[in-house]
Amino acid sequence: MISTNAIVMAAASTHDGDMAAIAPGGSKARIPINGRPAISYVIDNLQACDLISNVTLVCDKATSELAPNADTYVEANGDGAGDILAGVRATDGAERCLVISGDMPLASSEAIADFLTHAPKCDVIYPVVERNDVEEFFPDRNVHYVGTSDGHFTGSGILLFRPEVALSRENLLTALLNARRNPASLVGLLGPALAFKMLVSRLSVRDFEGHLSTALGLNCRVFVSHYPELIVSIDSPEDIRLIEDELNG
Repeated sequence: MISTNAIVMAAASTHDGDMAAIAPGGSKARIPINGRPAISYVIDNLQACDLISNVTLVCDKATSELAPNADTYVEANGDGAGDILAGVRATDGAERCLVISGDMPLASSEAIADFLTHAPKCDVIYPVVERNDVEEFFPDRNVHYVGTSDGHFTGSGILLFRPEVALSRENLLTALLNARRNPASLVGLLGPALAFKMLVSRLSVRDFEGHLSTALGLNCRVFVSHYPELIVSIDSPEDIRLIEDELNG
């Protein structure tokens, strides 16, 4: 079995408006969901996935105390790229790293296992979800999609990659992680000419993989997941109600 270490990013950050009032200490991972911090669901789901070898939590001390069952803790210093790389370095010996945000309590062990089981062997795997799958479960959620000849897709809040790629291409990893929620941002990594061609001509997913691999100098693949819970993070107060409703089932 391929060893996969999960890296949960739960560092505090600056929020505006309604989110500033509900994110304790600036951490969305600490927002209460049905009386429990969001991060506790994320850690539990990862620990319940047999394909995860180790769960590393990158966060501040207050957040770590809310998730005592993580395997490894890395103290966040507020530097996004530095925090990610510190998490990668703490996963010494893993063949793959799965990065996930600490505010994704709906990302079930089943959805994660499906991704890890069927993800191709390559440098970077970017999971997306097709519009019909999202709208079937979350018809009222505002979601940004990118059109291709294979359909309309949105990005997940997770990313799977080989750790040596991250350590050798630090700036690239940061760009990929920052773009993972919005496929349009990912398209922007292709460069202006290729990005325009894709957005205008509606290339296929396989064509996009090829262009992305060439542009980044890596073997990149897109994985189409049928688990829309992989796209849901806490981005608004409405998301809290949506997540609580789903968990209460």
